[in-house]
Formats: sequence, C-alpha cells, structure tokens
Amino acid sequence: MVCSWCSPPSRLARCCRSSGRRRRPPNRRSPKRRLPAELGTLIRCQYSFLDDPETVDYLRTSKVLFILRGLPGCGKSYLADKIATTYPGAVLCSADHYFMKDGSYQFDREQLSAAHESCKQRAEHACLEQRSHIVVDNTNLRYWEWSEYAKLAARHHYLVLGAGAGDGLAPRPAPAGHHQLPRRHRTGDQVPLSSRRRRAGAKKLKSIQEPVPKYYGWFLNAADCRDLLDRVWSLLQTMHRASDQFREELTLMTGSDNISAACRAAPLARPFFCGGRARAAAGRQYGERAEVRRALGALSTARLTAVLITPRTVCGRVTLDAEQLALWHQPDREAGPPPPARPERPRPPPAGWQVGAAQPSLAVSGSKRPARTECGRRAHVTLGCRPGWPPVTAGCDLLTALDRLEASPELLRRPPAAAAGRAALHRLGEQLWYLDLDRDLVVDVIFSGRY
Repeated sequence: MVCSWCSPPSRLARCCRSSGRRRRPPNRRSPKRRLPAELGTLIRCQYSFLDDPETVDYLRTSKVLFILRGLPGCGKSYLADKIATTYPGAVLCSADHYFMKDGSYQFDREQLSAAHESCKQRAEHACLEQRSHIVVDNTNLRYWEWSEYAKLAARHHYLVLGAGAGDGLAPRPAPAGHHQLPRRHRTGDQVPLSSRRRRAGAKKLKSIQEPVPKYYGWFLNAADCRDLLDRVWSLLQTMHRASDQFREELTLMTGSDNISAACRAAPLARPFFCGGRARAAAGRQYGERAEVRRALGALSTARLTAVLITPRTVCGRVTLDAEQLALWHQPDREAGPPPPARPERPRPPPAGWQVGAAQPSLAVSGSKRPARTECGRRAHVTLGCRPGWPPVTAGCDLLTALDRLEASPELLRRPPAAAAGRAALHRLGEQLWYLDLDRDLVVDVIFSGRY
C-alpha cells in the first residue's frame, strides 16, 4: 500500500501513520502558470482583423491605429505581437519601452508621465511618416490615456480599431482563486496577490472608464475617401456645365457659381453611422449588444446609389445589405428638427487627404440595388457641409428628400434637368437636387466607433 499523506510516497510500514504520528501534508505549491497555448486561439477567434482573411487583406492596404486596453496581465502584449505578425512593419508604441534600460525593465513611478508622453510622441511621429499600422500597447483605462490617440488618428486620417476591456478582449484564464488578480512577472507567471494588492486592484477596476464612442458606423479608408470625393465632384461639375437651372440655384445656395463652394473646397467624407449618439443611454445599450461587439473591425461593402445636394449639405445615399441592417439603429421616419447652425469658425486651408500607403477599393458596380423604403432609408455618407452646419444635418436633409419622393414618385420619371453617362440630375424642389446613379458606386468599409 501507498500512504497518501507521505511525500514522497512510502510503504505503509514506514509511513507516518504506522509510527503513531500524524504528519501534516506537505505544502504543495501550485505549479507555475504560464500563458496557455489556447489563448492565441481565444484571441484570434474574437477579432476579424486577425482571423478574417478578407478583412486582413483590406487592412493591410489601409492606415490603421490599433488601441489596446486592459489591466496588466490580460494579454495585451501577446495581442500586440499577433498584430505585428499579421501586419508586418507595424509600429509598436508602449510606455513600457521608456523603462527598458540595457535590456532590462526598470520601472520608476516618478517617470510615468514622461513615459506616456514618449509613447504619444512615437505614435505621432509614426503618423507623420504615414506608417500604415500603429499599435498602442498601454493599459488605456482612463479617458485621458486613449482619447489623445483617437484625436491623433482623426487628424491624420487613420481608421481606429480598439481591442480591450470595452471591446471583447478576453482576459487570461484565471487560476483556481479567480477572485485574486494575477500579477505578471518577467517569466509570465501568475501568483496570488496579497490582500493589500488585491484591494488596490479592485480600486483600479472601479476607476476604469469605458471608451464610449460618439457613434458607431462604417468607415472608409483615406484613399477611398479621396477617390469618392473626386468621383462625386467630377459628376457635379459635369452637371454644373450641362444645366443652367442647376448652375443658377447653386449660385443662390452658395453665393458663388463655383461648384467647389458647395463644400467650401474642404475635403470631408464622414462615415455613415448606424448606432446613434452612443454617449446617450440608448447608445451605451447599443454598444453592449452581442452582434455589435462581434461586428467591430469586420469588413463589409457599401453601395452609393445617389447624391443629394441641398443649401446645407452634400451627401451620398447608401443602401444596406442584410448584415448591415441587423446593426442599423437609426430613426428612419422622424427626422426631427434640423440641428441649429453653429457659429462659423476660421478653417485652415485644406491640406488634402493623407493617404500614405492606403489603397482604394472604390469601383462601379454592374447593377443597382433597390433602395430601402423602411429600415435603413436614412443611411448616408456625408460628403460636405456648409460652414456652421454639423455633418448630422445630412441625415435630416436626406429624410426630407425621401419623404418628397414618396409623396411624388413621378419626380424621378420626368426628364432630368441634366444627364451625363449613367447619372441623371433631378430637381425635387426649390434648392433640392437629386443625382441618381444608374449603377452603384461600391466601396469597402470597416465597422468601428468614432471616438
């Protein structure tokens, strides 16, 4: 027989019980827990930008800023390495790099502010160099930590993809005492923390600020934004030369007979959004939906079917497919009062789109998809706004035009005011023009949030 109390096991004649003494079992320390191999599969199956071949191919030819979030030890650095492997040449930006001295990590809390500033400067320098992929590998638990990188991406026309506590990053599998926060050592081990550290970790959890976007939507890369604007302005210039009535009304709307004055010559191609203003309570609930979390970072196709020109905005009408309709969460009937015009602020001269190595996907479809009459009728991409009017005005203008078309469908059956190629310009009312495209413009888009 073997005694289960003795270590190493011995025969019963020599065991602790045979001698009448009760030995306490040895303190068997749990084996060191290393990063499990299945974590790679767990992470990869959660992110389209790592697992979906079509999404990966598209993002490799786009400008993308990845912002990683999460507590220490949750797998951010592992995910950053996976991103760098998937997208060769990616620039890794981390505050931890500041504390690397002669190949060893030497943390100094007094230098934490300088470390974050160094990380931000590295990311900004990569943006100025037009590097295609930038990965920010910090905890980014508070608003001030990640908001600067979102603003940096907007200034340099980068797509923003978040991965972390607010976007579905799975933490490293917890040990048996899952209430104890893991501490990561140099070897990647996990050991239980003291009660003081556990309380400090719980306090840190309470201080986390979720990155709630302004809205969710489908985003075009910089090259597609540039090409889409060029294609639309070329069509409008052709109509401007072909129709005297359109030219006269455009002069009244903009105060100039130059078609570029319709948008103040400033490049503006906003994503068509679907989740409403996410910082409201309803928007937060929308962001927590399972289908929304699964779709973040996924690739789909947008189809532009028409262009609307009003005194306030120029926008493209978009038709949605079944998968996009499942994410749509916008009022399609009640436009509400138009937002008030904001005081005009001086604008810097347009610098054009910073395309870098981004490649366009814009193409002309061989067919035209039927327009939606109910769900999704408000879907649009804002191409330009008059000074003082926010981009959300384009959705109100589109609903006004569609209501007029439903009330008088014969407006599109009349001879157009101008026609060129496969596009026809119709007048729906006073200073309201509708450029109908015979074939859709098709462009690839990425579903994400605008921060």
